[in-house]
Amino acid sequence: MRKLAALLVGAALMMETSAMATPISGSIDFTGSINLMNATGIDSISNPVSVVTATGINFIDDATSVKTGSGAYLDFSAIPQGTDASYTDFYFKPTMNPTPVDPLWTINYSGITYSFKMTSVSSEVINGQFLILTGKGLFNITGNGTDYEETYGDWLFSTQDNGQANLTFSASSTTVPEPGTMMLLGLGIFGLAIFGKRRMNKDA
Repeated sequence: MRKLAALLVGAALMMETSAMATPISGSIDFTGSINLMNATGIDSISNPVSVVTATGINFIDDATSVKTGSGAYLDFSAIPQGTDASYTDFYFKPTMNPTPVDPLWTINYSGITYSFKMTSVSSEVINGQFLILTGKGLFNITGNGTDYEETYGDWLFSTQDNGQANLTFSASSTTVPEPGTMMLLGLGIFGLAIFGKRRMNKDA
């Protein structure tokens, strides 16, 4: 039993070590055009939608781009300013739809895919003029030999009626535990507990 417990703990530690990769860090900003939506569709003359009545966001892909800079951008710094991204429209009221929004946005640049999966959203209208959305999600960077862990992050969206909008995403550098690693670690601890109990019974 002692050998089994040691093997289980060893396997868990090996899995933990082999799975270690770099957490994603930094932030990325987007600016561009959007249309507000409600239950009946996208804003139009026949269906006017304001920040007060909006329940969803429709992205205008050909008018939305990435802007990058220095300092806080870190793992996103390689993306040139003005790089196009693809987006997924979503509803934030009465509940987030789809759930999750996967991906909310994707950027393909130089053989690397950057993406963000939105897992939560909350909304607030300020002075009847500004719509603010905030939430959480998961960053991914894959391809071209990259070695990054899926990483938690926060995001913020702001717009004043239909037209120009800004989105800011910041990685929190907290990686998502892998199920296999957690399972093996749990087995190792369980094995040690059994070994300790049997030893105590034997000594008694």
